[in-house]
Amino acid sequence: MDSFATWALPPQSPSLQAGIVDVWRIGLEQREERLEGFRRTLEPHELERAGRFHFEKHRGHFIVARGFLRSVLARYLGTQPESLRFVYGGYGKPALESEHDLRFNLSHSNEVALLAVTLNAELGVDVEHMRADFASEDIARRFFSRSEVDAFNALPKAEQVAAFFRCWTR
Repeated sequence: MDSFATWALPPQSPSLQAGIVDVWRIGLEQREERLEGFRRTLEPHELERAGRFHFEKHRGHFIVARGFLRSVLARYLGTQPESLRFVYGGYGKPALESEHDLRFNLSHSNEVALLAVTLNAELGVDVEHMRADFASEDIARRFFSRSEVDAFNALPKAEQVAAFFRCWTR
């Protein structure tokens, strides 16, 4: 994906300031040695969850995303990725087990993951692979407001997929 070439290389020891959100990106297709490095940082329950994916590709993507999450958070906290412990909210959203001001949110789709990190504020990040077969009026009616559906339908067909995903990720 050539559009990623504009992303800056990350610092080894990042720091956050109040009111600032850092956004990190990783491609989920990684070499075997990097995948194995990430795998070694995961807890048994994360490895078990990865094992539930039917396709090897999706197992690898999950391992890379979780290993990446651990790697980045460990950089901020000055610790080792495998030492991090998570608790999970009602919908499965992870948070750091110990008391930290660090807040984060991870999203992945297709072959890319985004991680947003900040201090003392809940946040969300979303990334979606733009699939024309998903960007339908039926899905829009199910999840969008009536005015959003009307705006979607008023657009020329050639613009609807991009508009659908702009609305979906908001």
